[in-house]
Order: sequence, then C-alpha cells, then structure tokens
Amino acid sequence: MKPDAAFLRTSQGMSVAYPLDRKTQVARNDGMVRKEGVAHLTRQAAELGLARLMMRLPATRATIRAVAASQPHFYELCGAYGEACAVLDRMRRDRSTDPAIITEYEIICAEIEVDVIRILLGDQ
Repeated sequence: MKPDAAFLRTSQGMSVAYPLDRKTQVARNDGMVRKEGVAHLTRQAAELGLARLMMRLPATRATIRAVAASQPHFYELCGAYGEACAVLDRMRRDRSTDPAIITEYEIICAEIEVDVIRILLGDQ
C-alpha cells in the first residue's frame, strides 16, 4: 500500500509531513523513506515561500522574483521560509502546540525575512 505522506526532517530537527500525489514514488530502504519527487516538494515549498515573501515585502516583489530566478541559494532560502511558515501555520491551528515552539518558529521566519532583506540590499 502506498503511503499518503512523506516525512522530511527540517534543519531544526522537526519532522514535517508532506502529502504525496499519485505521481510521487516512494521507496523504503532500511527504514528510511526515499522520495524520487523531492524536487517537486522543494519547488512547491520555494514557490510558497516566494509568494509569502512577496506578500510580506510588497515594495520588493519584482526584485524578489528576479533574485529568486537568478540565484539558486536565494530560491532555496525561499523554500526554507515556505516550510517554516507552513509549519508555523499548522502549529497555530493546533491549540495543543507548546507556545515556546510557536515563538521559536516565529523567530525563524523573522530571521529568514531579515536574511532576504540583506540579500536584496546586497549585504550578503
């Protein structure tokens, strides 16, 4: 039976579940889940992060889009932002989530926003 989610570990050590579509292939190898469609999920998270950053920083929308198209590391940063925001949204909806963890993710999102602004200003 095909699983309906893949679990990926974030840089903060948390497991994040990503729903799988019918085209996604999952292979189990020694208890680890390897997903051939990881690029799709990464792209999806990056696009989500890109959209959220453009909403959060509306005066820089065109610049954000241009930098994301030309700098792969910036696009990856958008993916990290998208993942962090998605986790934060889920935790805010779940009333049983520890407020300290929510605060930690709010800080992570704010720090990524600062990194984005620095990159846009050329202060990398």
